[in-house]
Amino acid sequence: MDDIYISRDLIVEERSYSEEQLIRTGSLFLVLAEPGAGKTELLAKFGELLGVTPVRASVFRNKTLPPAPQALVIDAMDEVARVDPLGVEGIILKASEAGSDTVIFAGRSSEWDAAETEHVKDYFGAEPVVVRLQAFNASEQRQLFAAHFPDESFDAFLAECTRFELHALLGNPQFLLLFGEAY
Repeated sequence: MDDIYISRDLIVEERSYSEEQLIRTGSLFLVLAEPGAGKTELLAKFGELLGVTPVRASVFRNKTLPPAPQALVIDAMDEVARVDPLGVEGIILKASEAGSDTVIFAGRSSEWDAAETEHVKDYFGAEPVVVRLQAFNASEQRQLFAAHFPDESFDAFLAECTRFELHALLGNPQFLLLFGEAY
């Protein structure tokens, strides 16, 4: 099976954007979502659009950067926050000193607090665009299921998930795939 990427609805305040539209709205972004929502896949798409390879925050903090990289796409800020809360500030500082035109940070919304957003604002001298991922709608769920389980019926799968009151979780791609494997 080939990897599949389903374009996301990205929410900024009350507006919805595609990946391409969002990149044109600013140069400093915070992508926040729950575990399994598709942040890493989204960052890979952003990397493709920006011509760079996304990097995990734990790797970025120890990596030597080329002079003024065009863009930085830094994933898994929450992993660093979990083991070294002060490490997050160091990563933000290092990214601000890199001189990139576009910087994207991503992490779990539950592990990102207002103080970290303030650090981004202070170090970059700009307000970051806070991006949230819209949960997959029924059509997107069907498309993901069909790509991963081509011999199975999405309608039968959905009926079983509904029977066990799990259908509300299917908007999260990781949960959908987990339940699909169990099905």
